[in-house]
Amino acid sequence: METAADAFDVPKDFFATYRPDSLTQEEQVTLQVLDSVRQLPAMRNLLEVADIAVNGYYRAGKIEWGPILTAYSFNNIEGSRFRVGFRTTPEFSRDWLLRPYLAYGTRDGRFKYGLRVQRIVERQHWTVVNFEHRHDLDQVALLDNDYALENPLFEASARLGNISSSRPLRRTLTTLALQTDLFRGFTQRVIFRRQSFQPLYPFAYYTQERAPGSPTADNFDLSEVVVESRYARDEVLIPNNQNRRTAIGLKKWPAVTVRYTMGLDNVLGSDFRYQKLNLLIDQSIRLGQVGRTDYRIDAGYIPSTVPYPVLKTHLGNESPFYNGGAFNLMRYFEFVSDRYVSFQFENQFDGFLLNSIPAIKQLNWRLVATGNVLWGGVSEANRRINLHKTPSPGGHCRPSSHWGRCRTRR
Repeated sequence: METAADAFDVPKDFFATYRPDSLTQEEQVTLQVLDSVRQLPAMRNLLEVADIAVNGYYRAGKIEWGPILTAYSFNNIEGSRFRVGFRTTPEFSRDWLLRPYLAYGTRDGRFKYGLRVQRIVERQHWTVVNFEHRHDLDQVALLDNDYALENPLFEASARLGNISSSRPLRRTLTTLALQTDLFRGFTQRVIFRRQSFQPLYPFAYYTQERAPGSPTADNFDLSEVVVESRYARDEVLIPNNQNRRTAIGLKKWPAVTVRYTMGLDNVLGSDFRYQKLNLLIDQSIRLGQVGRTDYRIDAGYIPSTVPYPVLKTHLGNESPFYNGGAFNLMRYFEFVSDRYVSFQFENQFDGFLLNSIPAIKQLNWRLVATGNVLWGGVSEANRRINLHKTPSPGGHCRPSSHWGRCRTRR
């Protein structure tokens, strides 16, 4: 269903006229008080600060400046980093979304830049074309974890201080993607991605069969085609005020995402041919009086021989901010694998147990339980392709031990 351009432009008395049930006198007074409080300068400033903290952007006319938290940062590679960027709003265009930014580091003396362009071709099936090009400092520890980097506080803090242990690198990324709903609940995406990596730490890999005197390299390029299918049978998606869709929850069935990645050798200078398979299952289950459980099962397999930055680096968390998509008791770049299965869950008990204790009930506290389990490994071929001098990650093992042989749980 396509939303009309003036769908949200309604008269002030619209809801009062068409409300199916009238409000009591007390309810009307309450709404008037709340509306009056919202108009107070102090309250408006507080709400504005809260919105910036949650969304990371400051709205000014038809654009939103930000993310505010990344305007200034400091790390041992760039020194003081200054960044300015913005994104457009539906008031600027309902069909186009632009996100440019420019950054500069005082220590490395380099400019970084990026541009994202989104074109909504058709809204009924949400057919969208995305283009992105950026050149910036990145970290191996944060690669291939886009769904877990949606927390602006976590992402900003992960790029602060000494980031050498996260394996910093310069990356140039160009992406062209097409997304559409073939039918309700079934979303298809096709992505072409070109990447260039320049590690800023001791790194090298064998370009031929490992043997004494075999040639090595320390930079590499990738060209990829990604095909992704996502099926969420009863998920409800609504457009928000950033020209994006927001999921308001699953009623009964899980959301299943299947992703296949093919690395193309000798295409636009790429260095490797490889395959990646990934399965992701998300579901929220109502458990009656026990509350609600949200869980995620993530499984992946890479049957090819490639250097470890191309493998799966599982996201740790050394920041002071909790991240539901990360393993929060694991360090950055602590575990890398080419085959893995992870299970993450969070159960919110609501008033279960605590509402039975009179003193605690008055405090309105809630009980929450979380748990993350990860198992993975790395093939011998993917160990041997890396030069011995390269620092090796690995679970909770000693730095000299082979990576991919440890189990990490939270």
